[in-house]
Amino acid sequence: SDTGESCSMGIVKMDIKRCFWGWRFLAMVLAVAVIWYLNSRRFAMDEDVLGIFFDTTGRSTVLYLSLILCNGAYGLSICEELQDYGLSQILSRVSVKKYCLSKLVVCIVSNIVVYCTGTFCYLLYELTQHPLVVEEGYALQDIKNVTTFSWMLPEHTFLFIFLQCLMSGICCSCMSVLAVALSAYIRDGFIILCLPSIFFFLLLFASGSIFKLPIDTEQMFQIITADTKEGIFFLRIAVFTVVCYLLSAVLLYLGISRRKRYA
Repeated sequence: SDTGESCSMGIVKMDIKRCFWGWRFLAMVLAVAVIWYLNSRRFAMDEDVLGIFFDTTGRSTVLYLSLILCNGAYGLSICEELQDYGLSQILSRVSVKKYCLSKLVVCIVSNIVVYCTGTFCYLLYELTQHPLVVEEGYALQDIKNVTTFSWMLPEHTFLFIFLQCLMSGICCSCMSVLAVALSAYIRDGFIILCLPSIFFFLLLFASGSIFKLPIDTEQMFQIITADTKEGIFFLRIAVFTVVCYLLSAVLLYLGISRRKRYA
């Protein structure tokens, strides 16, 4: 019905506005840029942005901290609605399915946008200090030797860096939607905020130490260690991502349905 469609569009617009038109979104973008800067200064600086970016990616805690920061953009929205007793009012106007779908979609998009935007803010600063790539530099040669995407270098260095940013942003979104799903069961915002990093560490430990998989969760999203064909690289990520998204959707739907039933 027209009323149902307007309500569903209303919840989506509300979630988008709450996420992207607030101070928290800008703060998380800035925080991601800052942790990139601080982590990059822990190591000897390379001669170009390409080398600085991948040295920092592979040897720092940027991704682990970004998992929390990106989740902070909108991952706490359900916790806040539970604490403000606004959830029941929202669910009286929109179905549980549309509510859950809106939350997950905005969460996924916000994670990717926060990570990529914060990273590129940092990279823009580095570009004022260093060239994007030195064609005879050691960083370029080292990276070309260990990536399936060597054909992108050096002509498409910017796209090469963007591809890594996008993969890391998707990784953040996978961990964040799982945390959002559990926020239907756990009201403590601090726990929900930290859950993405906890999930990531658990998956990293399980894939590498328990199941002895040939590639762990962290390596799966790293184009710098992609020693397989491009199709296999993207297929692994696609399967992992779809599983995380679907599992989160089911858990969130069950949790919100339960809260609505017993409200």
